Amino acid sequence: MVRPEHDPPEAPGPPAEAASPRPDGPAAPPDAPLLLGIDHVQLAMPAGHEAVAAAHRFYGDLLGLRPVPKPPALAVRGGCWFEGPQVTLHLGVEDPFRPARKAHPALVVADLGALAARITAAGHDVRPAEDVPGTVRAHTDDPFGNRIELVQASGPTAESFAAMADHALFPVSLIDPDGTIVWAGASMERFFGWRPDQLVGTRFDSVVAPQSLGEVYEAFGVIDEAFEITPWGGVGLPVDLVHADGRHLPCELSVLTTRRTGLPWYVVHVRRVGYERALDLAIGAMGEGAPVAEVLAELVAALEEMVPETAVAIGDRWTGNRFEATAGRAGGLLEADPCAPWTRAVHSGKDHFAELDELPPALAARARAEGYEACWVHPVALPGDGEPAAAIVVWRTRAGRPSRFNWTTVRRVGHLLRLTLQWDRSHTTLRFAATHDPLTGLANRPAFIDRLAAVARSGEDQAAVIYLDLDHFKPVNEQLGHPVGDRVLAAVGGRLLDALRPGDLVARIGGDEFAVLCERLTTPDAVEVVAARLLEVLREPITPLPGSSYEVHLDASIGVASVAEGPVDDVLQRADDAMRAAKTSGRGRWVRDSAGEAAPTGAAVAQRPGPEGSTSGDSPSLDLSAAQRPRRRP
Repeated sequence: MVRPEHDPPEAPGPPAEAASPRPDGPAAPPDAPLLLGIDHVQLAMPAGHEAVAAAHRFYGDLLGLRPVPKPPALAVRGGCWFEGPQVTLHLGVEDPFRPARKAHPALVVADLGALAARITAAGHDVRPAEDVPGTVRAHTDDPFGNRIELVQASGPTAESFAAMADHALFPVSLIDPDGTIVWAGASMERFFGWRPDQLVGTRFDSVVAPQSLGEVYEAFGVIDEAFEITPWGGVGLPVDLVHADGRHLPCELSVLTTRRTGLPWYVVHVRRVGYERALDLAIGAMGEGAPVAEVLAELVAALEEMVPETAVAIGDRWTGNRFEATAGRAGGLLEADPCAPWTRAVHSGKDHFAELDELPPALAARARAEGYEACWVHPVALPGDGEPAAAIVVWRTRAGRPSRFNWTTVRRVGHLLRLTLQWDRSHTTLRFAATHDPLTGLANRPAFIDRLAAVARSGEDQAAVIYLDLDHFKPVNEQLGHPVGDRVLAAVGGRLLDALRPGDLVARIGGDEFAVLCERLTTPDAVEVVAARLLEVLREPITPLPGSSYEVHLDASIGVASVAEGPVDDVLQRADDAMRAAKTSGRGRWVRDSAGEAAPTGAAVAQRPGPEGSTSGDSPSLDLSAAQRPRRRP
């Protein structure tokens, strides 16, 4: 009697319940399933060369399986082996032979009708079987009478799913519990530059950027514990992966755990992100108060990543013929030209697409020299603006209009740009309101003190503070009203700005008091020239109401103190004391603090008109130094 080749040896051994598993395979991870699948299907066949030849004609020629040599230790027993896609079939010699009529293999086929025709043409019978939902089935017999079931899936085949995994839009890889990549889809190369054979056998963390390693280790360390909460392990873990060319690409990982799939590997889906990362970066930068230029640079980089073969520029603050600010490496092409595509897009408020031959000749020549073939423009309008204030300009290295997918991406980044610019405008407005006097537009007291403190910390020894108080300003509000008084204060602020150097800071400290910080003076006495000039410009008459016949004449008392001579609070106090000394010594003059003791060292530059005088022949005047009531001359 011939024993089937897979029967156990006849030598006595330990009881079945005492048998131990073989230790030469890899250890299964904790909680992993013990059974993973079927290694092969075993059928019986008669002995002899004729039986072997019949097996090759049926299983090899008809069914298309590939003969596989048996290991030498088993070949002496006879029989033959075959392999095909996802199936391994062993035929072993059995004597006496009995065909399998009930227990049988079910082979998945791609086209049951075509295969059934081949089998029938070869002289074998094919019998329809009752269909199971999702499949179409039939039965046939091999040359030895063994029943063979043929199954065709009514949905996608296993090969279809394999192709889907191989070419998935979001690349798929399998990673074992040790972190080694055991399989990678072909789309890995398209998105990340790595061929699957370069990845298989390497550790997954070798393609994770250093800045993301900590998060990846932490996430995978507890991924199995998350099963009860999120059976798929985790979705949307943001990481940076390393492209084959060394670039770091923003991505998100989604992981199917072994407990979810029953497989011995983690199924990792990788998705390159652009818009989401741009949104995160934009909101993060805005939350941290980053300069708007940094946020725009992030948007440019994200859009270039999402729409390949492009160079992106963002133009902001449209003035009517050009952008005041640009971002992106292609920003230099955004020239002021009435025929430029961005000019047309901004004026029309509509997207504009142009080939190079549609651009102004000079612009087309520059774009061609930089390798571009087309220009796409998306204007961005802010709420309340009459026309768009910004635009996204996409230079394309290939000719043609954008696809709907590409342009949807551009428009989504346009939404982010609108959000960013709204934040910038609001942030600028709030920052201005926090640091400026709303009436005069000058710096306010906190902003002045901050700048004074910074100058004091820098150790600059050629800086001085001028403290200025308008003399007898109260009658202006009392006799002409507060609205007129506000106009006078605004006019004073404008005159101070016009009389000072661009680097000097002038602030309204409160009421009718102003302060000036003069930096980088050429000599210690140079501030005295500034003080005298301020007195002179303030004595020019002010007409607070356009078209009015009233003129207001002002004067001021000024105190001067050096910044290098003490702490900030002391500097302000000495300048204020010097200003008060100027008032008590006759007003309309400046006084400089010397060694902490205020003493009059200057006088009014010009003579004042008397109580009944006027600086213009026919205009009434308000002479603040004498508290004169305004009156009209006949």
